[in-house]
Amino acid sequence: MASPPADNRSVNTPNAGGADETLVEIKLFVPAHLQRAFQRCLLLVAHEKGGDRLTLMRDMVEDFLRRHGC
Repeated sequence: MASPPADNRSVNTPNAGGADETLVEIKLFVPAHLQRAFQRCLLLVAHEKGGDRLTLMRDMVEDFLRRHGC
């Protein structure tokens, strides 16, 4: 299970096909209460589903893009 890098720039992790994939950081500027709620939600979902945070972050971005037709 990969975890976010110490430098918050990029990390290599296996994708669904098993090949390595480089993940890069996305920076969002939101109010502090939304950041706390997002982190809390991410940890709860990771605990409930048994997944890792990087996979959940990727899933959330893909879901956002699909919902907005991007």
